[in-house]
Amino acid sequence: MDSSDKYQIRRQLFDNLALLVKSEQIEIFKILRKYEEKFTENSNGIFFDVMAISDKAYEEMNNFMEFCLKTRREDSIRTETLKTMAAEVGTNLEDTIWTAATTATSAGAQF
Repeated sequence: MDSSDKYQIRRQLFDNLALLVKSEQIEIFKILRKYEEKFTENSNGIFFDVMAISDKAYEEMNNFMEFCLKTRREDSIRTETLKTMAAEVGTNLEDTIWTAATTATSAGAQF
């Protein structure tokens, strides 16, 4: 893989970092520390060069990012399904979620 391809691939990770919530950002930081990658820290946050991190650190960060994005997509689909169900039966979304959760809990599921 040439440096241009590597840049484009790693640029995608960089762009997606902005989508992460605080707890997910902390996980990225833990990966940086795990692989002893260089970073700087100031009052605005923690900064690192995506191009300079090791391939192993990049791979773990990318896998984590894919997990986060996949989870968001799945959650969005579930939310839309619940909205559709709520609209069909004429209730609001919160009531539908509460009913689904209490039904699942009484059936033995744990949340």
